[in-house]
Amino acid sequence: MVAVFSVLLLVAAAAVSLLIRFLRPRFAHHWLLSAAICLAAWILALLARSQIPDNLTLSNWQPRVLLPTAPALVLDHFSASYLLAVITLSVATILTEVKRPRAGERPGGRWFDLFCIIALTGVAGVAVLASNLAAAALLWTFLDLVLLAFEIPRVRNKEESESLVIALSLRLLATMLLIWAGLISAAHGYSTALTGLHPSIAPILLAAAGLRLGLLPPHRPLPEIQELPTGLRASLRLTPAASALVILARAAQSGAAQSSGWLLFLTALAALYAAISWLQRVAIRDGLPFWLTGASALALASAARGQANASLSWGVAALLSGGLLILASSRPRWIIPLLLIGALWTTTLPFTPTWPGAALYSLPFPPIGLLFLITQGMLMIGYLRHALRRSTAAASAERWVWLIYPLGLALLPIIQAMIAWWSRPGASGGMPAWPGWVESSISIFGNGLTLLIISFYFHRARGSPRLMERSATALEFNGLYRLLWSAYHRLRQWVRFVGWALEGRAGILWALLILALLYSLLIQLGLTG
Repeated sequence: MVAVFSVLLLVAAAAVSLLIRFLRPRFAHHWLLSAAICLAAWILALLARSQIPDNLTLSNWQPRVLLPTAPALVLDHFSASYLLAVITLSVATILTEVKRPRAGERPGGRWFDLFCIIALTGVAGVAVLASNLAAAALLWTFLDLVLLAFEIPRVRNKEESESLVIALSLRLLATMLLIWAGLISAAHGYSTALTGLHPSIAPILLAAAGLRLGLLPPHRPLPEIQELPTGLRASLRLTPAASALVILARAAQSGAAQSSGWLLFLTALAALYAAISWLQRVAIRDGLPFWLTGASALALASAARGQANASLSWGVAALLSGGLLILASSRPRWIIPLLLIGALWTTTLPFTPTWPGAALYSLPFPPIGLLFLITQGMLMIGYLRHALRRSTAAASAERWVWLIYPLGLALLPIIQAMIAWWSRPGASGGMPAWPGWVESSISIFGNGLTLLIISFYFHRARGSPRLMERSATALEFNGLYRLLWSAYHRLRQWVRFVGWALEGRAGILWALLILALLYSLLIQLGLTG
C-alpha cells in the first residue's frame, strides 16, 4: 500500500531527525532534509489514489474475545483525500518556514519544530487510514500521546497545565465513545468496519468526532499555549483534526440522518459561537481554533444530514483554507490574490471546491439550517478581514526564498481544488450528482444576505460590536465548565479529608463505621438478597 509507505516515510524521517540531533547537535540542514522527505511523502500520497480501494490488516490480535476484529487500514476516497490534505499542510508549513526567521537562531535551532510537524503528520496520516473502530480507537490514543509529548515542553504556567489536562481528558472521552460504539456493534452482531457501520452507531461516532473537534460541547480541543511558532501552531491545531473529520464522512455514509437530529441543534450552537468569536479576533493565531471549530461544525452538520461528500468538502476547507490563512505571515501585494482564492474556496459557489458543501442546505430544508447559513457567512467575513489585513513589512530575503514561500502557499488551494475534482460525479467515490440549483441558490442568497448585513453592521459600529461579544458570552459554556471544575475541587478536598481520617489511629474504626452504615443502607433498600 503506497499510502502506508508515505506515512511510514514521515515517521522514519522523524526518527532520523532525532538521531541526527543527538549525534550532530550543530547540524544545520534540518529544514532541507524535512522538506525533501515531506515532498517525497506528498508524491506518494498523490500516487496512492491509483490504488483505491485498498485494505491492509495490521495483525490478527488475540484474544478474539476482547478484540474480535483485528485493526486494519483502508484507502478509499475519503481517507486518501484527508491523507493528501494533512501531508500537503505539512509540506506548506515547512516550505513557508523559510520566511519566518527568528532572532538569534543557531544552526539546527528549529529542529524540534520540524521534528514535531513531520512526526505529527505521520501519526495523523495513519489515523486517517483507520478501517475499523478498533484501529481508530488505538490510533486516536497514540495520536493523543504524541500530542501530549509535544505539548508538555511548551507548558509554562498552571493555567496551561490545567488546560492540557482538560483537553487530554476530553479527547480520551471521545476515544471511549469509539470503544463503546465497538462494544455495541459486537453485542448486536453489527460490522465494526468504518465503511459499513450500522445506522444506529452513527450518532455515537458523530458525538465522538464532535467532542474531539471541540464542538460538543464547545471547547478548545487543544490547550492554549502562547509561546508557539506559527508553523508549529498550525500543525498542532489543524493536523490532528483530520482523524476526526474523516470519521464524520464515515458516519454520513452509514445513514446518520436517521437518528442524529438532536446533534444538529447542539452543532448549530457551537457553530454560531465559533463564528461570532472568529469575527472578533484581531490576530489570526488567536482566531484559528474558532475557524477550525466553525468549519468543522459545518462538516458535522453535513454528516448528520447524511451528506458524506459535503462533509468532506467542509473538512478539507477547514484544514487547507485555514492553513493558507495562518501560514501567510508575510504578505506582499502579490500574495493577496492567493488569499482571496482561499476565501473564494469557502463560498459554496458553483464549480468551487466547496460546492458539494451546499448539499447541507438540501431539501427538505430544516429551520435550524438558517443558523448554519449565518455561520457560513460569518466565517467568510472573518476570512476576508484576515486576508485583507496588512501584515508587518516583509523582511528582505534571497530570491530563492521568494520562490519557495509562495509555492508552499499555492499548494493548499491547488490540492483543495484537486480533491474537489476527484469528488465530482462519476469519479471513484464521488458524488451521485452535483448539488441542485435549489441548494446552491439557498447558499448564495443566504451568504449574500449575511455578508451584506454583517458588513453594514461592522461599518456602523467601527469595530467589534458589543452585540457580538454578548452573543458569544451567552453561547459559550464557560459557566458550566467553571461549575464542573469547582465540583471537582470540592470532591478532591473531600477525598483528601477521608484519606486523612482513615490514615489516623482511628482509621480502622472509621472504616468499620462506614461499612456498617453502607450495609444498613443496602438492607433498607432491599439490595442484599
